[in-house]
Amino acid sequence: MESPALLSNSPSFKTTSAVAGHLGYLDGLRALAALYVFFHHTLQQVDGNPANHPKSLMLLEGLRFGRYAVDLFIVLSGFCLMLPVVKHGGELRGGALKFFKRRALCILPPYYCAMALSLLLDWSLIGRATYTQWDASLPVTAKSIFWHLLLLQDAAGEQYSISSPFWSIAVEWRIYFLFPLLVLLWRRIGPFATTALSVVVGLVLCVVAKKIFDNTLTAVYIGLFALGMLAATLRFSPLEKLGRWRSQRWGAWCIALTGTLAALSLFAFRREYPTSLIIPYDVVVGVWALTLLMWVSGENNWGYKLLSWPPLVWIGTFAYSIY
Repeated sequence: MESPALLSNSPSFKTTSAVAGHLGYLDGLRALAALYVFFHHTLQQVDGNPANHPKSLMLLEGLRFGRYAVDLFIVLSGFCLMLPVVKHGGELRGGALKFFKRRALCILPPYYCAMALSLLLDWSLIGRATYTQWDASLPVTAKSIFWHLLLLQDAAGEQYSISSPFWSIAVEWRIYFLFPLLVLLWRRIGPFATTALSVVVGLVLCVVAKKIFDNTLTAVYIGLFALGMLAATLRFSPLEKLGRWRSQRWGAWCIALTGTLAALSLFAFRREYPTSLIIPYDVVVGVWALTLLMWVSGENNWGYKLLSWPPLVWIGTFAYSIY
């Protein structure tokens, strides 16, 4: 029997046919995000002085914001992990321990394989300064290896050593440990209150961490993850009072936010993108990602059809390995 709190404060998490099957458009979206990260880091191997390559850099400006793709990945992760919860009556299937085991089997093997390959490259072909992005990964020390093994490298100031993209995997790994708590709060105080609380807590932790750690830019992802959970709930919960959210013009909102984000990004790129803007931009990207997921999950629009293109869906099945 469903608890009174679940019935009164949060969506009725009944199984719906909409979440019963595989959603290929999510793989397509995951593929685009992974490819963007790939080309973003490829671009960083190129001389970034606009005076030397004005025309080519103008064409590639859109690849300068790799962090946006990380933001999208985190929102998408919250969305995907919330779908089974919606499907299984608001319960975390198998409990928290089995959830942690499933995520560990999904995340850790490819992470440690990529780490081993990166160490091999760091110790052999790229052991000296190359004046490219790889220089941030050197030198490799016992300390950096230790913190990478624990996936705490960003908290220890080693976020760019060995291989710079690894920091985001560590962030997502730690958010997994908060997921059971977020699901519990979802049932007790409702999805909107939980999402708002997650965003606020993430922002507060960013401020607090500035006085403790060298890296203060990762706590904001707690809120972005919750935004993804909220999108899954709004789209697939059968609760009548949430129906009005599904009927909103999400495509128009998504396009409007896309234009806003593009304008802000162009401004940031021209102004050397100060660190103080990173966290506010992350929140904007998170809200944009929510509108995107709400739009394309409607199934009757060109965005859904584009992301469901079979080659994209196929790439999405191994997008994490590309990342």
